[in-house]
Amino acid sequence: FHGSYNHNYHFLTMNDLYWEYDGNAKGNPNLKPEIGYSTEIGLSYDKKYTAFEHNLSATIFYSKIQDWILWQYDFDENLNKLIWFPENLKNVERKGIEFSLENNYHLNGIQFINNINYQYVRAENKFEENIIDQTKNKQLIYVPENLINASLSILYKKYGLHFFYNFIDKRYTTSSNTDYLRAYQLFNVKVSRGFKFNQNLLDLQLGISNLTNEDYQVISGRPMPRRIISMTLKYRFLQK
Repeated sequence: FHGSYNHNYHFLTMNDLYWEYDGNAKGNPNLKPEIGYSTEIGLSYDKKYTAFEHNLSATIFYSKIQDWILWQYDFDENLNKLIWFPENLKNVERKGIEFSLENNYHLNGIQFINNINYQYVRAENKFEENIIDQTKNKQLIYVPENLINASLSILYKKYGLHFFYNFIDKRYTTSSNTDYLRAYQLFNVKVSRGFKFNQNLLDLQLGISNLTNEDYQVISGRPMPRRIISMTLKYRFLQK
């Protein structure tokens, strides 16, 4: 069993305040710092056997923030164009639940490591500017309601085979929740081989990102790379 309660004060950054206009974004010197509180409560369960161990946890969280700082793509009247700039949202409520499961299994010299994480989040603006305001009780922009991350690693001696999966739910791009980016999922795979070199470690990795060649965007109007094949070489110095 675990729980926490915190008062939060978010200091303004120099970028938030004074980012010089670059044709696409600018800071806002009139921002106020974020003030609020957050709390969470959860349960966790651990079990170990001779060749198997797992951990299961569930957490409920809630936070209330005044003057939430949010960078958004909106119309700037002085520049007469759409740009990115930060604004304060008067009252934001963020709540949700998170589940995680981790398994570690050994069989005939082979190790299997599996992780699964799920998160559900509602982050809503609770302040209404006027009677025609359409943003109250709407999900904040670029905050997905559902997130899933999963991985599986299979290790044998100096060899490794790794699978990764990510699901990102749809994300609204307007405060009124009228426009959004569709949900997407990514599959990545990687193989690795370790070598010992002059008492240090050399790790060779070959990976494929976005295995299914998914067409997706993290930010509206900016397509992300499709399938990528990469090779990585890591050299680690070991302390004597």
